[in-house]
Amino acid sequence: MEFLSAAILGGMIYDGVKYFGKVTYDFLKDKLRKWKMRDEDLRILEIEINNAPESAMENEEKFEEYLKQNKNIERVLEQIKNNGDYIVANDNSTVITNPTMNGNSKIIMGNNIEVKEDDKSKKD
Repeated sequence: MEFLSAAILGGMIYDGVKYFGKVTYDFLKDKLRKWKMRDEDLRILEIEINNAPESAMENEEKFEEYLKQNKNIERVLEQIKNNGDYIVANDNSTVITNPTMNGNSKIIMGNNIEVKEDDKSKKD
């Protein structure tokens, strides 16, 4: 599962917004079914996207920029990033503290290192 960023969100729904003029809860739920999202978060996205200024609808780049700058959308996207089975550290991070690992959880650091939880059936 990739993380839901403003760029991914914008790319997935811009054509629908441009064509229909507005998005609905059901449209967003269908497009974003790959991510675990609360109903309240989908409603926030619906409201904020439908309240985008006309200038944000001129092209996909401006739409993505609107999504990136919107504080309510940013909060929703941040919750989704932290709600999954992945913990991400960007290239500048050096420490991950207290990760919760269960099942097939992963820790991904930077672009080149991936540490997976050991298979519980293997013994050292």
